[in-house]
Amino acid sequence: MSALPSVSVVVRSYRRTQVLIELLERALDQDYPNYEVVVIEQTPDLAPELRARLDALEAQHGGKLRVVYFPPLGAVRARNAAWKAARNEVVLFIDDDDQPVGRDWVKQHAQNFTDPLCIGVSGRHIFSLDEDATQFDTEQNHRTVLRYTFLKMPRSRNRHSQRVKGIEILHGTNTSIRRDAIERAGGWDENVTEFVDENSFDFRYERIRRPGEYFVYDPLPTIWRRFDIQGGTGRRWASMERLLRLEFDYSHGLLRRYHPLKFYGLYPAYVVLGVTRAVDFVHTHHPEIPAAQLATDVARHLVPTILRAFRGPEARSPSDS
Repeated sequence: MSALPSVSVVVRSYRRTQVLIELLERALDQDYPNYEVVVIEQTPDLAPELRARLDALEAQHGGKLRVVYFPPLGAVRARNAAWKAARNEVVLFIDDDDQPVGRDWVKQHAQNFTDPLCIGVSGRHIFSLDEDATQFDTEQNHRTVLRYTFLKMPRSRNRHSQRVKGIEILHGTNTSIRRDAIERAGGWDENVTEFVDENSFDFRYERIRRPGEYFVYDPLPTIWRRFDIQGGTGRRWASMERLLRLEFDYSHGLLRRYHPLKFYGLYPAYVVLGVTRAVDFVHTHHPEIPAAQLATDVARHLVPTILRAFRGPEARSPSDS
């Protein structure tokens, strides 16, 4: 076992500077001796008063906080810019609209890395501050947390209270990874679209994983996911067209690139699954939309979305970033 590592908390921010500042106030108040906070701020036309608040936070914390300004990079390039800007041994990702719970959040991540074979840690997500993790303690959740299905579709199930070693997926937020492992894997694949910016690292790392190395789900480091925050890439308020893009960018882009035999061999399943997942998301979050409208939207956008997904990232429009 080794000593607790140095940690870089990294945040990609785009059009959410006000809530970013709320996050920074909590992230800079962690009870941990050796960590920094790095922000990749990409908001165009940032309001002068918000820039002044960020500057004041930097000055107040004397080098513990670094805000690096970029034009809009898109989700994947911003993720790569974030880990490259980090200076410490472990890179801890959190989205700009999330909040760490408690002052031990960084420490709870870091203590996993006293085992040199631990490469990545994904923590627990809560959707309300009074959420009880034990209500999600089912055998199925424990068995499938942060694992891919047979079709390589990602599952989260990261809201329960049991630590699980040997997960397959490192979530995009509330996840810490050894910086040298990110370098070995080559970071995140910028040849995929913005809608699928998280999972390429899992597939890249699997190819260079050394014997005994593992990812772990640890329920102790917890974040509050605030789904009512506007801004960012807008994926949480996606239309049927954008949801179909997300589904087919994942299967026709990422899986076709890293698991081509499975993708082509089971292609009809990916089409059916993509439509089903998109319709289910809209129905769950917007039950007021009639079924006939959902069917019309699918019929209108299905073929153009599939063709666009086959063409790849060069087919992106500026609204996708």
